This record gives sequence, structure tokens and C-alpha cells, in this order.
Amino acid sequence: MKEFAGNIDDWNFVQYFSGVIRFAAIFFLMALPAFAGLTWLNPSMEISLKATDETATGDFQFRNDSGSAVTVTETKTSCGCTTARLEKKIYAPGETGKITAFFEVGGRVGPQVKTISVTTNDAPGKPTVLELKVDIPDPFEDMKPILIWKANETAAEQIFTVRVRDGYKINVTDIRCSNKLFTARLDSAKQGSVYQIAVRPAATDAKAFGLLIVTTDYPPKNPRVLYSQLQVQ
Repeated sequence: MKEFAGNIDDWNFVQYFSGVIRFAAIFFLMALPAFAGLTWLNPSMEISLKATDETATGDFQFRNDSGSAVTVTETKTSCGCTTARLEKKIYAPGETGKITAFFEVGGRVGPQVKTISVTTNDAPGKPTVLELKVDIPDPFEDMKPILIWKANETAAEQIFTVRVRDGYKINVTDIRCSNKLFTARLDSAKQGSVYQIAVRPAATDAKAFGLLIVTTDYPPKNPRVLYSQLQVQ
């Protein structure tokens, strides 16, 4: 073994300093905060729905990676259209579980982002936020957002077409205009798929504004209402 080259005071200092380092390292490790017990395997999820789907369902899976039991104290969703179901509340070390999210489509279309906040007893002030992304196909093809007539021109009929995408069967149940200066009638229909609605103003000698309001029977629980602006400029 190589001899220590300094005097006895130097040796004592080295021994003292080494002890201080060891004590500081142990204290530092003991002072580190414990990691949150639940490890989420998929905190964000994307779901693409089919034309006929009315509900989106997905599982957020987790594992208790701590050395003690973890209790889920609260789950809170961002809106009433989303619910969350937990199998149980207490999970032992190493145990796995899942939160099942249910999203009701209703009359919604396009991309939707919903969240679920999960609070546990080991981190009561820091809930985990799970993210559910749902892409809902629009059952209708693009429609004219506005019908325009020029002032003092002929008050000719214009056609507003409701065209249903493949995979759906949707009926038009009501047609009306918000302003009595405009009238609308069903010109032709291919039941369940294509409806042509003829709209015209009573006259074009003055400016007029209104809405064409088309009510459908889909989805059954919350029927979709379609709109087009009507203007005499």
C-alpha cells in the first residue's frame, strides 16, 4: 500500500473531509423527494371514430412503481360528455391498473380534446392530467355557408344542397328561415343521402338578412341542425 506522504495533521484532515462528504451524500439522498407512485404508460391517447360510432372508449394504463400502496383519491373530467371509470382505488407496489374513458359523440364533429385529472394520496396537490384526443368525422360534405342576392336583381331561387357522406343515412326533418322575407322549400331529395333546398327572397329592393335552418334526425339523441346565411346586399 502506498504510504501517505504528509504529516499526521494532513492525514487527520483527509479522514475528516472524507467523512463529511459521506455524510453529505447520505443526507442529500435522504432529502430527495419520493417519486409519484403511479407511472402512466399512455397519458395521451388518440382515437379516430368510424361514421357510425356514437361513443369513444379508451384505457389509460398505469403501474405503481413506488414501495408503498397508492390510493387514487379523485378523478375529474373536463366536461359532461366525458366520464372516467376506475376499477378500484388502492394499488399495491408493482400492481397495474387502468382508467377507462368514455366520450359521447353527440352532435360534435371534428377534432376534440378532453382531459381527465387524476389525484393520488402521494401527490395530493399535483394531479396527473390525462389527454383524450378524438377525431369525429363530419357526416355532411361541405355546404354553402352563405347565399347572396345582389340588390335590385331578380329574386331567383338558389339551391342549398345537403349531401350526406358515405356510411351515414340521415334525413332532413324540417326546413325554415329565420326571416320571413325569405322562403325555402325542398326541391328534390334522395332519401338519406342528398337533399336540395330552394331558397329565395321575396324581393331584392332592400337589404335583408336571415338564416336558413335545416334540422336533421342524426344523431338521434341530439339531432344536428345545419345553417346557411341569407343576404340581400
